[in-house]
Amino acid sequence: MQQPALASRLLSLALFSAVAPVGSAMASGFYGGDPYAAYPNIPLFAGYQPASIVGMAYDDFDWPAGTGTIGMVGGNFWGPSVGSFDSAYWEIRSGMSAGNGGTLVASGWGTPTVSATGFTQGGSAVWRVELAITGVTLASGSYWFAMAVDDPAHSGAFVANTTGVNGIGPSVGNNALLYDNGTSFWNFRQVGAGGDGYAGVDASYFISTVPAPGVLALLGLGGLGTVRRRR
Repeated sequence: MQQPALASRLLSLALFSAVAPVGSAMASGFYGGDPYAAYPNIPLFAGYQPASIVGMAYDDFDWPAGTGTIGMVGGNFWGPSVGSFDSAYWEIRSGMSAGNGGTLVASGWGTPTVSATGFTQGGSAVWRVELAITGVTLASGSYWFAMAVDDPAHSGAFVANTTGVNGIGPSVGNNALLYDNGTSFWNFRQVGAGGDGYAGVDASYFISTVPAPGVLALLGLGGLGTVRRRR
């Protein structure tokens, strides 16, 4: 009787480590924080079309040594295309600063999974947009992440702002934001840390790692325990 009970506890622990709740990120990785109801005077437009990128909001994050391989990237978004986002583009850069795009480390695009979060911002529903990725492992260090989304009408969206509540990572809540849309005025412009009306907010992005082999083994053990109990 003890072995199934132990397996059940291990399964619960594995599921907690491997499943990302709506509106947040996995315990291993980075999460900027939950969206909050208000928003600054100039929302961060984050629109992407297959032929062009029309707005990218970059938030900094720290990646500790041994964190693991990235398995999912995403963010919380709101806008006129509520819930209909059908593509997403993302970038990870290093060495960015005001007016400097730094070095592109990794990027990609695809069809995201979109789900309701229960959050609202500026009276609009906030949706979780996540994209599974493979083959991206980062060395420890400081980076910048951005995501932009598209919908059939190409109306775009805004990445939700956060004050860092329930965030994960040492760089949460530091208000470091850069914005770029390919124009001279918005050429990796500093908008965080009090710039352009964005004092006190970050972007509600998340980066999650692939569950470690040990976690997958626990999942298997937990499943065996469940089968034994049913017998």
